Amino acid sequence: MKNKKIAIILLAFIILISMIPLTSSALSGSGTADNPYQLNNYNDLKTFADLVNSGNTSACAILKGNIEAYEHNDWIAIGSAENKYSGTFDGNGHSIIRLSNSDISEKPTYSGLFGYIGSGANIKNLCLNTVTSISKNNGYSGGIAGYSKGNITNCYIQGNLQIVKENGYSGGLVGLNEGIIENCYCSGSGNISAYYAGGIAGANKLKVLNCFSIYSGNISGDYCGGIVGLNYAYVEYCYVSSQGKITAENFCGGIVGDNNAGIVYSCYNSSSTIFEGRYTGGISGNNSNGEIANCYNSSDLDLRFSDTSYTIGSIVATNNSGTIDKCYNTGKISIQNSPSSYIVVAGIAGTTSGGNINNCLNLGDIEYSGNNPGFNYFIGGIVGIANSGTSIEENINIG
Repeated sequence: MKNKKIAIILLAFIILISMIPLTSSALSGSGTADNPYQLNNYNDLKTFADLVNSGNTSACAILKGNIEAYEHNDWIAIGSAENKYSGTFDGNGHSIIRLSNSDISEKPTYSGLFGYIGSGANIKNLCLNTVTSISKNNGYSGGIAGYSKGNITNCYIQGNLQIVKENGYSGGLVGLNEGIIENCYCSGSGNISAYYAGGIAGANKLKVLNCFSIYSGNISGDYCGGIVGLNYAYVEYCYVSSQGKITAENFCGGIVGDNNAGIVYSCYNSSSTIFEGRYTGGISGNNSNGEIANCYNSSDLDLRFSDTSYTIGSIVATNNSGTIDKCYNTGKISIQNSPSSYIVVAGIAGTTSGGNINNCLNLGDIEYSGNNPGFNYFIGGIVGIANSGTSIEENINIG
């Protein structure tokens, strides 16, 4: 009888122990800012993700060495729309290598190392080396995060990138940014693809500062840029020196695909990228009610056409009630083997409707080979077509 009681007590104890979450106790540290969880391997990283996704969204962590993830295919991104990550994650100068995050569900998804970074979160000092971040339908994919409202600083992506969305947002670092991305860069090769796609962010609604891209892969979608696909806010002091291809159904730019009431300031494009977009600009494919100032393009726009209508500008393809100020271009535009019946090409802006184009300089040439130019070809040193309401002053063309 006594042995039976002991067995019952032991069984009850085992059941009780099994009900206690082991997530936090399996990690060194307490998860506070002063004593973050210490992550040494993939299992630690996965344990930390499980902890956050279970509701401890403010937990802090630090990498204690490089983490190899290539033997694992069970990664679930840290943070979600329900459990937005709000802590501090310090890469400590280390790398996470060959992280793979694929979600083929039909619902909107958040994929990357982090799924959803909330306000107040800090991600810093981290490298991701070779990343697969693939999701389906409308959603958000990025190497660092699918969606971010926090601060991402001193982070970079390298190696082979496969950051793909059927629709939605994809970026080398972040799919959709509503926070601050600062002192970050994207390198390597591969594919970044979505409706909105960019070397740093698919779309930006706050700030992208002091970032650069030397990415040599493909960026494709509807709105595509070397730094940001669609910009609603600030892109400042950014630089692109990429080799590869940017293909857009609509707006395609060396820095941003479409600048929609945003500010692009002191950015420089020197890439040797092949562009394919109906509206292609060395800095931005489109500038609507926004400002592009102190920007410089030295990239030769080597264009390949497959459609019947194109607008190209070495700074901006189309300007709609926007401001282009103190920008200059030294890159040439090469138009090759065009089947198009309507092409507008210019050293600064292809077309402009309203707004201001002032104090700009074009030193680049425009070269054409293929079909003979006809009635529907418009070529200008500063502007190809200027519609009413535009102020064009103090510009110089030597191209």
